[in-house]
Amino acid sequence: MSRRPARFTQGDVARAIRAAKAAGAASLQIKPDGTIIVNLLKSTAVQETDEAVEPEEHFVL
Repeated sequence: MSRRPARFTQGDVARAIRAAKAAGAASLQIKPDGTIIVNLLKSTAVQETDEAVEPEEHFVL
């Protein structure tokens, strides 16, 4: 039985965090499927992970 390739690496996470900090992002989310979501809009309320985010409020790396 062979191993499957990693969906994201430690380097991917480090680059995403550095880019999010540089952009002044409000939060960063990495999903188990490897999708990295950077939320650029700052909000006063904390969003639940089940809430949908409008496309103009984030970008996917």
